[in-house]
Amino acid sequence: MQIERAQLDTAVRRGIIDDAQATALWSLLLAEQKDSPQFSFNHLLYYLGGMVAIGGVSVFVTLGWETLGGTGLFLVALAVMAVAAWLTHIFLVEQKLPIPAGLMAALVVAAAPLAVYGLQRTLGYWPANTSYRTYHTIVDWRWIVMELGTLGVGAAVLWRWRLPFSVMPIAVTLWYMSMDLAPLLQTYLTGNLDPNDPKLSYEQQQNFWKSYWVLRQWVSVVVGLNHHERCHRPRFWRSEPAGLCVLAAPCRRGSVLGWPLVHEFWQ
Repeated sequence: MQIERAQLDTAVRRGIIDDAQATALWSLLLAEQKDSPQFSFNHLLYYLGGMVAIGGVSVFVTLGWETLGGTGLFLVALAVMAVAAWLTHIFLVEQKLPIPAGLMAALVVAAAPLAVYGLQRTLGYWPANTSYRTYHTIVDWRWIVMELGTLGVGAAVLWRWRLPFSVMPIAVTLWYMSMDLAPLLQTYLTGNLDPNDPKLSYEQQQNFWKSYWVLRQWVSVVVGLNHHERCHRPRFWRSEPAGLCVLAAPCRRGSVLGWPLVHEFWQ
């Protein structure tokens, strides 16, 4: 229920409360609603700035970043994570601004895949022709290590700061992992068989891809059923992990979801 100032003025005229009480009550309501999710100009600016920063270390990482090398990418990602963690503490503890704090906490998690990728490049895990930007567009079981590292950072962030929007990059990572799990299982079950091997016949290649797509279908079914069960729990849509069910929708990797808008309806 929303209370307008006109309703308090009506209560004053009817003698229910006096003018001083109405003023004090209205000030209290304004203070409590200041940081609650709502479509206000300030909040739109919060989300715009936060999503630009998150995109800058994720989907907007171009080939130019690769010139930094693995060590450079690792150090840049660590610097972003450190600054974002410091700003999260400043916004939440000192300035009492939970929404920008949640955006900065999400930035910490969003920069984790880049840090893991940079470390892997430094250790020679990735070939020279691999680029980080394909992480958001191509399904590959080798991303699993980056996704596990991101989930570890996300768990630490949620343990330190229980901020709803920090669940966003965790949910995206789980979504990516559900897609990368199928080729990982296929590689394990087929003994790392290369379907493009010229020694394989056309029928063998077709059987490989047919079994691969069947496996992907079953992985999608299992993940979808798990999300469906979570989405129908009592009071679920008033909890932070509701975004996991949004990500269960059948959309391809690399699509952009309206996370700031979804977050506004979580409360």
